[in-house]
Amino acid sequence: MFLHAGGRGKQKIFFFKIAIVFKLLKTGQGGNNMSMVIGRRHIILASLVAALALAIFLNYKFSAPTGNLGDATYVTNQNVSSTSTSDFFANARLTRSQNRDTAEDALKTVNTSSSATADQRKKANDTMIQLAKDINTEGQIETLVKAKGFSECVCMINNGTASVAVKPKTSNSLSANDTAQIYDIVIKQTNFAKTAINIIPQN
Repeated sequence: MFLHAGGRGKQKIFFFKIAIVFKLLKTGQGGNNMSMVIGRRHIILASLVAALALAIFLNYKFSAPTGNLGDATYVTNQNVSSTSTSDFFANARLTRSQNRDTAEDALKTVNTSSSATADQRKKANDTMIQLAKDINTEGQIETLVKAKGFSECVCMINNGTASVAVKPKTSNSLSANDTAQIYDIVIKQTNFAKTAINIIPQN
């Protein structure tokens, strides 16, 4: 209802992942084993679905428009604008951290569960490794963007896409040169196509 077209597309990907989680945790075990570990599987399943739900929320926070098209964005009180910007970036980092912590806990549960199959544990371990790589890359992108003179930047990498929220240097929008610099940084750090990168000016 409140997501734009791009957000709906990404949300479908997340719900597809949730469907995969259900299938993954319901298959790969014999009938006798199923009756013994069903309680543990429900706990694992609930944890993974919660992690994915947080990922959907964070993805929306990054990719949804910041207001209705045509709305005025003038702010008469500079302190209010500054506080709002600070809150956005602080909340974005907090939400990202909470999402990652929840996902990591859920994946660790699968990785150490005696009821999980070898394939399930391998997939959980591979996902944790990729998650660690994404976190490191996000930090590098943020550092390099700030080195270009931007005071605030937060990056989110997920499912082969990168969203970068950045505070413009001097105006309500990014210049063509600023945008090109950010694209260049993200592409070099991730090897993503330009179409997989979303740059969001945030004042």
